[in-house]
Amino acid sequence: MRFLPGQRYDCLQCGRSCQGWAVEVDPATRGRLRDSPLELRVLQETGLTATLLPGEGRKVLMARREGACIYLDERNLCRIHGEMGPGAKPLGCRQFPFLPVETPEGVHLGLSFYCTAVQQNSGRELEEQSDELSALLQRLAPRRAGFEPLWLDEGVPLEWPEYLRLEAFLWEGLSGPDPAETPLAASLWGACQPGLKLDLARAPLFDTAQELWDIRFMCLAILVASQEAPDPESISAMAEDLKYDRPVTFPRLGWSGRRSLIDAEFAGLPDWVEQEIRRYLRSLVFRKFVALDRPVLQNLVCLFMLPALLRCFTLVSRLSHGGELVREDYFRALSLVEKDLTHTRQGAEGTWASFARLYRETIALVARYV
Repeated sequence: MRFLPGQRYDCLQCGRSCQGWAVEVDPATRGRLRDSPLELRVLQETGLTATLLPGEGRKVLMARREGACIYLDERNLCRIHGEMGPGAKPLGCRQFPFLPVETPEGVHLGLSFYCTAVQQNSGRELEEQSDELSALLQRLAPRRAGFEPLWLDEGVPLEWPEYLRLEAFLWEGLSGPDPAETPLAASLWGACQPGLKLDLARAPLFDTAQELWDIRFMCLAILVASQEAPDPESISAMAEDLKYDRPVTFPRLGWSGRRSLIDAEFAGLPDWVEQEIRRYLRSLVFRKFVALDRPVLQNLVCLFMLPALLRCFTLVSRLSHGGELVREDYFRALSLVEKDLTHTRQGAEGTWASFARLYRETIALVARYV
């Protein structure tokens, strides 16, 4: 089993994993809970129990009240864990925040940065917990990557050794002192050469192409709007408002204002923000984010967007309270990005495909002249 270097984790019992998203209940857990004294008591208190939802596979999801699991008590502790033991919890609850991925080189044990302890790098080194984590892993079904050819882009295969070369390029760049965008832009440039051949030897030429950064500004406005607009019909309007510096509202962060107010704050970001952004991006590379779910090119575009998006949300969080920028501002931004874009990857698939096509076509055109 492979661990992210330097990563620590011990549960802080903050209850975050029990709020804000649906948890699937595996059959074994459903059997343990059915008609148990705890479930009957919770049913009496809340009128709710695990809910059977129609649809493919007829999944059973844990019922929630005001966004929180009905088994979460007033101290943010799990009543199933407390009264029936940790083994009685749904498998998804026991797995969080671990995101194991099996590869030909072994199992990479990634973690979700939606978890407070993971964000704060709090607790014991993961390697100190290898025995208990190995026992947990035996009950899980890790995702798999590298046993079948990947797709660089739709219809363009990428063999695993070539992917590993790209991953090493990203890891080395994100471990250095340069801004996070430097290796991300270079890898994106190398992946979009004519003929869609992964050509990292040409990667250093990316800094001659202003078009790469111009596209990012436009895509970032669309991405922010897709996360913060009140409904899908409002996304285009909010993106235009951001582009032309008109008033906008970030409802999840509780701030309204103009983009120029955010822009004015960028120069004052402390170094620790950039260090934290690089740490997060390294964790994504480690947990095979680039290799999973979507074509590699779309995931590279997502990575390229993330540093600016994290800075934007961090500064909006600071503006929302008007005080000094603190780590909690960054962690608020990180929680939004992880939950919406990198952990669950729900929706916006058409958006990423469009972004990737735009980068591919533009870079292929510009690359002819540099």
